[in-house]
Amino acid sequence: MTDAPEIAAIAPPEKKNCGLIMPIAECDGCSPEHWLEVRSIIESAVAIITDPPFIAKMVSDGDAGGTIHGRIVQNVYKNEIVVCDVSGRNPNVLFELGLRIAFDRPVVLIKDDETEFAFDIGPLEHLVYPRSLRHAPMERLKTELARKISAIYKDWYSGKGERPSYIKAFGPITTIEFERKTERSDHAILEALADIGRRIDTMERPVSAVQAAAEGVTSPFAGAAPKSRVIVGRNVFAKLPDDVKDELLKMVRSKRKTGNVDTTWLAHELKEKCPKHAFSNTAIDGLLNYMMMLTF
Repeated sequence: MTDAPEIAAIAPPEKKNCGLIMPIAECDGCSPEHWLEVRSIIESAVAIITDPPFIAKMVSDGDAGGTIHGRIVQNVYKNEIVVCDVSGRNPNVLFELGLRIAFDRPVVLIKDDETEFAFDIGPLEHLVYPRSLRHAPMERLKTELARKISAIYKDWYSGKGERPSYIKAFGPITTIEFERKTERSDHAILEALADIGRRIDTMERPVSAVQAAAEGVTSPFAGAAPKSRVIVGRNVFAKLPDDVKDELLKMVRSKRKTGNVDTTWLAHELKEKCPKHAFSNTAIDGLLNYMMMLTF
């Protein structure tokens, strides 16, 4: 008797991501429970699709860490397709829809029958459903929505001919290629935080060119234009080598715990680590203020 041949298990097809952009809190007189029911109906429609199968998730959902705003932008861009409910003209919904359109990625629009068509997205097709969520019309919506998602996905990703572009519905538009920059993540974060310095510019004591000259500033770290201490410090920090930045920030964090934070130790460290440069008292004071802000 021969053994029966082994049948290899067939893995189920990978589910594609269908992002959801829609109101979740009270909006235009509709309660959170109303939007939860709408979401359930959309998810049921998405579950009907089998070729390929999809999983519906809010664009704010995600397993990774980071801020919710970061997850939203990432999912708005990365999800294979997005369903957006513009009912009630919720500002957050319209903002996220604007991102999706600007990214020139496929989106299916729906709205209830009590929401007027918005002028800017009027050229795009909307599936309309009753705000009352009556059973029969909502069942029709599920069928139409599932068919629409499947058709748009296949048109977009089939690789046959030109992809249908939503942004082109607004007329001839020249898109911009964004510069991609790769750098160490910690320094990228520090550079982003540096922009906060501008916000507190008016809160800091101004440093004039005359004052800087009186202190004998001879290094390239001294600015001639009036700037706050934090802005001066930001400019000094930007010119330091990466390894020096890391060491100084570690020292600032340590000294903050003991309360022993002054410019004396910093002047010594700068003289030792950057012997080729002369730092004015203004530059050292500004650098300390700036690093204190970064390590707050």
